[in-house]
Formats: sequence, C-alpha cells, structure tokens
Amino acid sequence: MSEGVIGARAQARNNISCPRGEGRGGGRAACSASAISSGQVTARTTRIGPLHRWQTETSIRKTRASRLIHESRKIRKYLVDNNYVDAIIQLPPDLFFGTTIATCVIILKKSKADNSVLFIDASAELTRNGNKNVLDPEHRRKILDAFVARESIPHFAKLVPHAALAKNAYNLSVAAYVEEEDTREPINITALNVEIARIVSRQSSLRTQIDAIVADLEPAALQDAP
Repeated sequence: MSEGVIGARAQARNNISCPRGEGRGGGRAACSASAISSGQVTARTTRIGPLHRWQTETSIRKTRASRLIHESRKIRKYLVDNNYVDAIIQLPPDLFFGTTIATCVIILKKSKADNSVLFIDASAELTRNGNKNVLDPEHRRKILDAFVARESIPHFAKLVPHAALAKNAYNLSVAAYVEEEDTREPINITALNVEIARIVSRQSSLRTQIDAIVADLEPAALQDAP
C-alpha cells in the first residue's frame, strides 16, 4: 500500500466525528459505530473520504437490535442525502463461523448514475451444509445479476428513489422495501362458503335426528319410573 493511500485512510479516520457532528476536514468522512436502519443493520467505521469517484466500498455488517435510533438516523440521512449508498444486500443467517445472526452487504459508491438505492433480499438464497448455511454459485449469480441489472424484481429486489427513502425516515432495512413472497395456499372464498353451508345443513339434520331419538326415549323412561 502506498504512503498516499495510508495517509488518506489515516486522514479519513481523523475526519470521522459522527454522530455528533459532520466530519472534520470538510466533512468528507461518513460516520462510524452506528445502526444503519433503526436496529436492523449496523455500520462500523465506514470511510467515504478515501474513495475516489470510480471506487466502490463494500462492507459486511451484522444485524443488531436495540441501537440508538436518533443518532443512527443522522448517519443514514448523511449517507443517503450525499448519495453514497449504492445497494444493500440482505444475506441469509448463519453464514459465518462464530455467529448465527443475519448479515448484510452495504455497497457505498461515489460515482452513482442515479440517486436511488437498490435493495436485494437474498435471505432465502442458501443451502444448508452441515451446521452452516452456504451461498452456492447459483445463489451468488442470482444476486450479482440483480445487482448489475439494477431493476426491481418482485419479492427479490427493489430500486428505491431518494424521495421514498426520505419519506420513510431514511430506513435502510431491506425488509422495509422488498415485499416477502406469500407462499400460503390461496383460499377460495366461494368454495369455503359452500362447505360451511353444507356443514350447517348437516348439523341441523343431525340435531333433528337426535331430538327424535330423545322423544322416543322419554315415554319409556316415564313408564319405568317408580
């Protein structure tokens, strides 16, 4: 690594002052040690400043709960308003050794062609191998194809413009934008109503038969009484 790159990274670390204020040295650095989406995704020591316009930074972050929502919103707003967030990819849980929690990939980029963020829900793209989940080549290819196409795919990817992100309090949770596919069996209401009517009719018929049996038994019971 050249001295210039080392110096740039050191300068970026010095610039990080979020979440209590903008980065020193012109505010070039993004923020550190924060939740990306209100207890959904965390970003730690994300450095924007050292990136050139043609560079992209990718970070794998662990999902956490119970974060400082107020402070994290300031960081999410900073990243989105400056158009640094290119894509967020939700990965399956239990991919890495030492932890079973879900992870996501946060892709930061300075040379974006639009002001939208691509959300990809790859949480179901997995194969169980032993005691861990793994991403097979077909899973990785599906994710990569969606990232390159940068288009909305039902139940898998959603391209969200800046205005929608701002309206949703800069929430960067994949689940907030990519609707989960409903795999439940559809219910035929008409057929269900017909079946209910049949059950009610059968119940009424059985009640009539029971009443007739009881009526036949009552005289015999009175004759046998002392």
